[in-house]
Amino acid sequence: MLKKEYLVFFVCLFIFYSPQFLKAEEAKFDPAQIEQEMTDFTFMKYPDGEFKLSDVKDRKNLMMIFPRGYANKDDWCVLCGYQWAEWVELEKSDRIREKYNLEIVFVLPYGKSTVEKWIKSLPYHLRKIEEMKNPPEECQEWQKRWAAYLKENYPKTILYNEDNLPMPFPVLFEENHELSSRLDLYRTEWSGRNVEQNIPTVLILDKDGKVVFKYISQNTLDRPSPGYIIRILNTFLK
Repeated sequence: MLKKEYLVFFVCLFIFYSPQFLKAEEAKFDPAQIEQEMTDFTFMKYPDGEFKLSDVKDRKNLMMIFPRGYANKDDWCVLCGYQWAEWVELEKSDRIREKYNLEIVFVLPYGKSTVEKWIKSLPYHLRKIEEMKNPPEECQEWQKRWAAYLKENYPKTILYNEDNLPMPFPVLFEENHELSSRLDLYRTEWSGRNVEQNIPTVLILDKDGKVVFKYISQNTLDRPSPGYIIRILNTFLK
């Protein structure tokens, strides 16, 4: 009999608190849902100024790239730097922003000083990838396999100088990682590493502010290529 009373008590407790729980979850998470308008947001833009979704809406399409950022303590994910450089080179050769009436932004879940470190380290990311693609002859087997993977999936050699770093795209930062958390991208542990980071993600919004494409990576190697994204742009934005 006592067990039945406990059961009734917990059922009543669940019924009473579940609406409040659901409201709390709704307030915490606000996913970017396909074919739905994204909730407005404001970012700080490096080195200064603001970027608001409402300022872009009705004028331009928008692609938001969320790099991983840190892959370990004081250690950047160098694939993010290559991803950034690929889009820089594509903008140089094809003027994709003009072609698709598109704004491209990179978003990091850190404060201004950390984002500045990320930007200044981009040439290092690219040099590091070239080093890993060309290991010394006497190296371990895993280094050879990793080099072969990089050569196949990151074939271009892109190198920049710290003193002449092209920055065609705004780099946005959010020290409180509000939007990244709202989209459930922000992590302090992911892909085997315990550090503040975002799950690498690509979002594309049309001029109405509606999400037309979303790609959330399963691991740090899982990222759509620029060529694939261009096919998406041709499908939804032309």
